[in-house]
This record gives sequence, structure tokens and C-alpha cells, in this order.
Amino acid sequence: MVTANEAETTLKTIRSLMERATIYRAVSANTAILGGVLAIALGGWGVLTACAQSGSELNFVASWIIVCIFVSVVNAVVLHKQAWLRNEPFISPGMKLALRGIIPPLLAGVALTVMLPPIPVLVTLWMLFYGLALLSTQEFAPSSIQWLGRAFVVIGILTGLLWSLCHPYTNPQFFGSAAMGLSFGVLHVIYGITTLRAVKTGRETEAVA
Repeated sequence: MVTANEAETTLKTIRSLMERATIYRAVSANTAILGGVLAIALGGWGVLTACAQSGSELNFVASWIIVCIFVSVVNAVVLHKQAWLRNEPFISPGMKLALRGIIPPLLAGVALTVMLPPIPVLVTLWMLFYGLALLSTQEFAPSSIQWLGRAFVVIGILTGLLWSLCHPYTNPQFFGSAAMGLSFGVLHVIYGITTLRAVKTGRETEAVA
């Protein structure tokens, strides 16, 4: 039989998880919108430069790495601020657990980036590894993160298949820029807007699993 103290502890644990899910949704949504807008802008610029036959593979990769670092720093600052407001350590046990799942696929993506494969192949790998990194948090992250991860995996597969069919007729930089804008750009904006709406309407406490 469950005692009163055990029941109270269980309720506190559930409430804590729900509150953390709410905070995680709000922070990730704002960062996702920022990153999405930057990705759309950079993707559009890449399409234009590809049409003008300017730009290089190295510039393409460097530009996206800079955007990734910038958005990551902004996200870290926001997470630190939220932890400070909750009077909690920035590197919490939950964050350590998340990092253990996220880091391996991200490191694999970095290793393959250094090898500098053709832009469309690289873009496909970025989508797949990013999607897998998100899915690695599915045991404790909100369900919206899981859906975002699945979307990136599916779009990554479709992008690879599409490039295999049309690569003789398409400019690699044009293809890669368009794919990045539509995936990392549009998907993140859609995710961010829908998640913020869910937070405002009180649906932010959905099941975490």
C-alpha cells in the first residue's frame, strides 16, 4: 500500500517534471524561432549566391557553423538565466543526462563536417544527426521535441533521396541552401510558434515522455 508520504513525494516529482517541461518548451521555442529566422535568411542568401555562381563550399560550411555557434550561445545564456531565476545550478543532473544523449550524434556530425563531403551530402548528414540528437532526449523531453527530431530524420532521408535523383541537373550549393532554409529554418519557426501558442493556452504541461 502506498503511504501518504510516498504519494506526496510522487506528486512533487510529477509536478517538478511538468514545470521543467514548461520551462524547456518556452526556452527552446524562443531559441528555435531565432535560429529558424537566421536559417531562412542564410538559406535565401545561399540560393541567391548560387544562382549568381558565386560562393564556395568552405564559405557555405563556415557560414552555417557561425549561425549554429551564435544560436547555441544565445540558448546557453537563456538557459543560464532561467536556472538562476529558479535558484538552480546551470549544469543540473537533467542537463548532464541530456548532454550524454545529445553529444555523440553531434560529435559524429562534426567529424563528418571536417571531412567536407559534397554540400548536399553534408546537409543531409546534418539533418539526420540533429534529428537523432533530439530523439536521444525522448525519455524526458516534451513530446514536441520528439516530433521535431522525427521530422528532421524524415526530411534528412528525403533530402538524400532527392539529391540522388536530381544531382546531375542541380547546383549543389543551390540545393544545399534551399534544403537548409526549409529544414533548419522553416521547421524551427513552425515548432517555435506552435510551442509558444501551446504555452500561452495552458497546454504546456503535456506528458514529457
